[in-house]
Amino acid sequence: MEILQDSTTLLDIERMIEEEITSSDNNIRLISDINLTYEEYKFIKLKFKGLGLYRDNVEVWNKYRLSTLVYWVFSLRYESKEFNVQRFSKTFDGMHQYAIRHLVEIYNDTFEEFGIEIPGISVNSVETLCETIAVHAGVPDELHTKLYNALDENVSEARIVDKDIVKKISPKMTYILKHLGKDAQKSMLVTYKKIIYDLKVKGLSEDEVLERYPVVSTKLVKSFEKLSKLQQDVVAI
Repeated sequence: MEILQDSTTLLDIERMIEEEITSSDNNIRLISDINLTYEEYKFIKLKFKGLGLYRDNVEVWNKYRLSTLVYWVFSLRYESKEFNVQRFSKTFDGMHQYAIRHLVEIYNDTFEEFGIEIPGISVNSVETLCETIAVHAGVPDELHTKLYNALDENVSEARIVDKDIVKKISPKMTYILKHLGKDAQKSMLVTYKKIIYDLKVKGLSEDEVLERYPVVSTKLVKSFEKLSKLQQDVVAI
């Protein structure tokens, strides 16, 4: 997205994000599939601060629903230590409870409208909204190889959420997973391990894997497929 212009408004950003998500060429399944640089994230962060002036004005927040979701998801990816449930909850400080409930409903409807809802998570509170954001944050691009290598080792599903396994990936990955319950963590990591198996052993194509796992990042599957092919080429040599 070309948002780094002084004249770009938050409304412009909202329109660009909607175009990114709805374009069939992009195959956006998680919000983190959007290509957003750190500089672009910081630009959105600066614009986001202005929303603090509109406490309880749900119509304004609704107007920028995609922009705020993108900001939250990428704040967890780019500035993970700045994001936690407590700080996230403070976003809504000063709002009346009815406004918060309405806003949570708006975000739940937004996930469904754009086909990016997470099965098994009903967004009905600030806490479940935070959990959904963590799932959408997924695995930062620079950690795909570390994750692949960690899960490609002979690790049983029972031990897959052990601290030493997660720490092999990255402290950042550990922090993102902290926003999910143990069962959700295990489900996510087991799914990633199954994808590696399907690519490496079963020889499934990228499209076949994406069809089999509809809530997994397109970027992650592309990276795993490249890594799997790279390993196969090394073995062939």
